[in-house]
Amino acid sequence: MTIQDIKDQFRKGNQQAAIDSCHQLLKKSPKDIELIKLLGKMYGLIGDFKNAIQMNKKAHQLNQADEEVIYNLAYLERQSQHYLEAKKWIELLLKKQPESYEGWISLVEIHMKLNQYDVSFEHSTKAMQYAKNDLSIYLIRAICLRHLGKHPEAIQELDFYNQRQPNVIEVMIEFAENYQVLNQSELVEHYYQSALQILPQDLHNLFLQTKAKLYFNRGGEVLADYDVLIQHQFQLAEILHLKARLLMQLSRYDESLFHLKKAEELGDIDVLKSLGVISYHTKNHLSGITYLDKYLQNKKNDPHAWMWKASNYLELNKIEEAIECFKEVIRKDPKWPLAQGFLVHELQTLCIWERIDSEKNVLEDLIVAKIPAASPFMALSIFDDTSILRQVANAYIEYFKEKKQINNYVPESKQKNKKIKIGYFSPDFGQHAVSYLAIELFELHNRDQFEVYGFSLLNRKHDNFKQRIVEGFDHLIDVSSKSDDEIVQIARDLNIDIAVDLCGFTAENRFQIFERRVAPIQVSYLGYLGSMCHLMDYIIADEVLIPEENLPYFSEKVIYLPSYQINDRKKEASNKKFSKEDLGIPNDAFVFGSLNNSYKITPQIFKVWMELLNELPQSVLMLSAPQGQVKANLLKEAEKYSIDTNRIIFSERVVREEYLTRLKLIDLFLDTPIYGAGTTASDALWMGVPVLTILGKSFPSRIASSVLTSFGMPELIVHSIEEYKLTAIRLAQNESEYLQIKNKVASLISTCKLFDSEATTRNIEKAYQMIYQRYMDGQSPDHIKI
Repeated sequence: MTIQDIKDQFRKGNQQAAIDSCHQLLKKSPKDIELIKLLGKMYGLIGDFKNAIQMNKKAHQLNQADEEVIYNLAYLERQSQHYLEAKKWIELLLKKQPESYEGWISLVEIHMKLNQYDVSFEHSTKAMQYAKNDLSIYLIRAICLRHLGKHPEAIQELDFYNQRQPNVIEVMIEFAENYQVLNQSELVEHYYQSALQILPQDLHNLFLQTKAKLYFNRGGEVLADYDVLIQHQFQLAEILHLKARLLMQLSRYDESLFHLKKAEELGDIDVLKSLGVISYHTKNHLSGITYLDKYLQNKKNDPHAWMWKASNYLELNKIEEAIECFKEVIRKDPKWPLAQGFLVHELQTLCIWERIDSEKNVLEDLIVAKIPAASPFMALSIFDDTSILRQVANAYIEYFKEKKQINNYVPESKQKNKKIKIGYFSPDFGQHAVSYLAIELFELHNRDQFEVYGFSLLNRKHDNFKQRIVEGFDHLIDVSSKSDDEIVQIARDLNIDIAVDLCGFTAENRFQIFERRVAPIQVSYLGYLGSMCHLMDYIIADEVLIPEENLPYFSEKVIYLPSYQINDRKKEASNKKFSKEDLGIPNDAFVFGSLNNSYKITPQIFKVWMELLNELPQSVLMLSAPQGQVKANLLKEAEKYSIDTNRIIFSERVVREEYLTRLKLIDLFLDTPIYGAGTTASDALWMGVPVLTILGKSFPSRIASSVLTSFGMPELIVHSIEEYKLTAIRLAQNESEYLQIKNKVASLISTCKLFDSEATTRNIEKAYQMIYQRYMDGQSPDHIKI
């Protein structure tokens, strides 16, 4: 059999037989370079790149001057995603053919695959010398410039291409992506629309059009396009991966995982990161860390992957490991979104204070530079500065905002519903502080005037308390598995008049639904203690929480209530008896207590607490029992002040009824500055425990002051940390003054505004009616005082 016979055999479809025949001939002539090259070519044509590379390397050993073999090796290594190997062969080819346009373009594209866009652009300048009439070099240069953040220069390259060859889909897409970064929304929409109007001539163009369809939220069409591309095995691993990511955005996790697994089988390394992400969403956090570790073996400099690894660790409550991941993120990119904020917050959570001030300074510098360095919720416990908190929220929304303009909801008509429809949106309908406060609000609403909906953003465990929440609404709708668009559509179809967000920027929030507008009137209340910027029309507060001087830092109009915080009068303590001895506390000890979360404890306030213990030898300090590392860190800090660590009592977490009963063991509740006690403060007062707080500058640092004002105990609000310390000492030493305060607390429980849930509900309803009437009358939102 001759070489020609083998070629004919291969052309007729007998590919394996042709390869076998070639091997037989090669046994007789093992150094026949033409046979070896033919075998390499046939392996390449059937997609067996490993054997194709092996054959071509043999051919290269026999004749190192054979440029065809060098070119083949460059191509095969590139197809195998062995980009560094491919680069080596291309550079060898260019030594032999320094004017080879194909060689230079190949080198340009290899550096693009390696994300080395600066090197790629530099080589593209060399390639242009030999480009002749190939316009694609201008497109390649534009892509490099976009990745380098040089968007005006990229647009110039695209203009040059478009003037000579208009209506190319890929050029339209590139225009749109550059203008998107430049926030020129009209041009973004123009070029994406232009891309959609061009009939795709091949699969590559069909793929490019999916980007435009995604911009216009045509996800269903994109999924159909992906199916066509998968059917034709076009860039199969990449398309499977993209489809999986889109399904993940739609919360279709089972389908997404199926496609990710198929893409993983094809050797797509990037899929490992997405598997780490979907493992986070499906609560398979150990698996997520394993996938991300495999990915980071190959791409250790990817800060995005380190962030997701940290997120999985946080869900496993492995905060120390998460902190190390955040440090890695910052080492890779000091300006990576949210990383510095997470680092500071988790250091606060573990009470690791050695470098906390310097890390906070770094964070503040990033915030001032308008970098989205922290989530708004985390910033609440870091800065007592309303201006800084507003900057954080602005940068956060700007970073996560929709890539295109949102069409705000404007109903076709302002036809009144029979009753005003109120929609409460929250991931916290269950055993959570927000629901502990708000449950009676849902129950007490006047059903003659209001129809009350709950939109559950997270499906929490069902128990007796959750059942009470279910029964408190006219309709409780589980939208936890719905996409943002679906939630918005459900609310609009129900014709909700007023949407009340009970979570803001806290965990499991879906703030994008308010960016789209779920209702013509949107209100922030209770769950998030700060401004949500342009997302909300109104924020509910009182004059303590948002004094007049702070109004410039709130884009919302304020609904001022006589008493801000709604409460549940039906909450009951356990009948179980607790004594000081049960917690190892001497019977004659004065018990200071602060059951706030550990991230609210600052080194400055802990120092004051230790000074109290030093000055009052008969006193102890009760703290909420945190995880082991926090406890160890706090006890280590206490030793610096020569405090017997037995005087710091850690109260283990118990069911809510027992927690309320245990509060009675505290003689004086010590609030934390910066982010104070809200639900916990009102719980303490409900159980007859005085609360001492410092009036801060920001909403979260004034929450306990608001609670105490509504309760009727403004004398427990102080204005400096020195006054805080002196007041605590005075009350602990002066039994008669303390008993007077204690008795006053007991007398106010049944008469104060704080626990008059009926009155607070009526005031909130009055506010709802007023803002609804303003809307119906065509008036803009304005401050309202009830």
